[in-house]
Amino acid sequence: MLALAGCGGGKSAATAESQGGQNSPAATEAAGGGEAAKSKDFVYCCGTEPTTLDPHLINDNATARAAYQIYETLVYRDTDSSIKPRLAESWTTSDDGTVWTFKLRQGVKFHDGETFNAEAVKYNIERLKNPETAAPKASVVDMVKSVDVVDEYTVAFTLSEPSSVFLAQISSYTTGMLSPKSAESQGKE
Repeated sequence: MLALAGCGGGKSAATAESQGGQNSPAATEAAGGGEAAKSKDFVYCCGTEPTTLDPHLINDNATARAAYQIYETLVYRDTDSSIKPRLAESWTTSDDGTVWTFKLRQGVKFHDGETFNAEAVKYNIERLKNPETAAPKASVVDMVKSVDVVDEYTVAFTLSEPSSVFLAQISSYTTGMLSPKSAESQGKE
């Protein structure tokens, strides 16, 4: 990038800075910004067009990478593979390892303004498991027997048997949370 800036021809960033400061129009233009630097758009480049923006219907890596930029999961895997909270603030497990209870982050809104809560989590997991959805990666939640709303910001997953990979499974893009209202109104669109 520095090499390209040096070949640009116009004022250098240092010259522009000396003529009005680093945030001056001259500095912005010299740095290659101009009008594009003022844009509020987020541009995401990928090698192929995503096949869907519904995380429950994704079946390819390019679309999965895009989904990671759009949807949040209850937990995520950090760079060292440890599980960290995301939409869930904390969780506990029953003594027998079959019930996982999550305390959810409050104050989160979906893009359509709807509130993220335990009902939304229940909706998403049940939608993912529903054979009518035809989710290609529904197997990530095969071990979930039921999802119960404990209160507005607490949800409990009952598993068919203890699972050491449950948290890793629900960190998958497939379990990204959709607004129930938008999912219902948009369908597979």
